[in-house]
Amino acid sequence: MVPTAAGTGVVPPWGHSSPLPRGTGPPSNRQFRTPFRPAPPEPNWTKVFLDLRDQVQYPLKGLVLDGFPPPMAAARAVFPETPTQICLRHSQKQWPRYLKYWYRGPTRGIPALLKLINQAVLVRTKVQRELLLAEWKAQRPSLVRMGIAAQVERMEELFPHYFAFLDHPGMPATNGMIEGLIRQLSRKIHTTDGYWRADNAWNSLRLLIMRHRFHSFACSRIPGHNGYSPLELAGVDATGMSWIDFSQTNN
Repeated sequence: MVPTAAGTGVVPPWGHSSPLPRGTGPPSNRQFRTPFRPAPPEPNWTKVFLDLRDQVQYPLKGLVLDGFPPPMAAARAVFPETPTQICLRHSQKQWPRYLKYWYRGPTRGIPALLKLINQAVLVRTKVQRELLLAEWKAQRPSLVRMGIAAQVERMEELFPHYFAFLDHPGMPATNGMIEGLIRQLSRKIHTTDGYWRADNAWNSLRLLIMRHRFHSFACSRIPGHNGYSPLELAGVDATGMSWIDFSQTNN
């Protein structure tokens, strides 16, 4: 097993059950079996990416994934020419979790491996990448001798996806931005229970989505833009423009 998506847990197999300890039941001291909740079905990741490919009307410049193997494999199959970046924030959390809860093997080299992984997720320039790879090459033989060759090789398989953002300007190193939007949408969705009509709830969500899409183009408070919005800097007059009307007529 390798580091996977955020929130991954140990899910018992279908139909597995566990007896309660003696003394926790009724006075008869009988044992009762409490079934675990079945794991949710795994999404068809190939279909997810095929739907994305069919719906998006422009070529993707890149994909930022959390490292979970099934969607990584599906993404490479559907978008073979699209650069793929592993979210460094997720990776920094998932490697320690994997090594603590699932890894069963020699542990002498684990601290050194984690130290190199933490250095890798902090890389933000090509110079830092070269220094990290040189350090990795120097320590690799000792890590292999300590019995963790499989983990070393797995990390080396992931290196191209750790540093894709360095070779493709504009690609983020994490998916924190979209997760922030998801959290905003989640808060809005939780408040929809208070709406009397479903269409009012949906309209509220659409307004939030439109604001996220268009605010960055019309905002004049972005640091370093001298008080001008990106549209103004590009010579576009957005005075009086209705983003709602624009969105509804240019889907």
